[in-house]
Amino acid sequence: MCPIHFMHVTMMIFAKQKLEEKDFAVVGGLISPSHDDYVQSKMSSKRVSSIKKFERIDMIRMILNSEIPGQDRDWNEPRWLFGSTWEIDQHWFIDFPEVYNYFRGELAKYDHNWNLFYVCGADHSTHVSIRNTVVLQRPGYGDGRRLKGWHIVEKDIDQDFSSSRVRALVLNIQRERDQDEKQKKENELKNLVGEEVKNYLLTKVFLSKI
Repeated sequence: MCPIHFMHVTMMIFAKQKLEEKDFAVVGGLISPSHDDYVQSKMSSKRVSSIKKFERIDMIRMILNSEIPGQDRDWNEPRWLFGSTWEIDQHWFIDFPEVYNYFRGELAKYDHNWNLFYVCGADHSTHVSIRNTVVLQRPGYGDGRRLKGWHIVEKDIDQDFSSSRVRALVLNIQRERDQDEKQKKENELKNLVGEEVKNYLLTKVFLSKI
């Protein structure tokens, strides 16, 4: 999530719908951004500057208050999907199984009968062994794997929603001199993250090749 985009939120909505089809009552969801240590290492390998922690948190807050393409305007009312800063605020990087176990432990303090599901894309599912998992499959991202008890969401989504695509657009807009081409790229960026996050990326975030 460097940065967040519409598909991150849409995955959570699809996961909620899938679980409700299976008669689970979904009472809440969390989007948990990774620690800066992990993000900086990953971006360094791609030779792109990282987006700062507080900037990523700001954009999560913005997108959770945005209209999501293909969803009702009141998709988050009453509010069920939130951003969490627990993972990103730790002193060092904590991998996702430990993050999952932390939140599962927090839920157990209130009710041992609650289920916590991990949501991911098929490309990431090859690294996952958590029993309660919801996997979103979409064209171009592989089939991943399917373990017993997993819930698979299959959607025909043809647009390239990825943080890499968002970063590439921001960098291209920064160096584009043709105003018509620049506007075209800005519109494409808006389709991926919304107006508020688009403006934030272009005016508040310093992104560059390294």
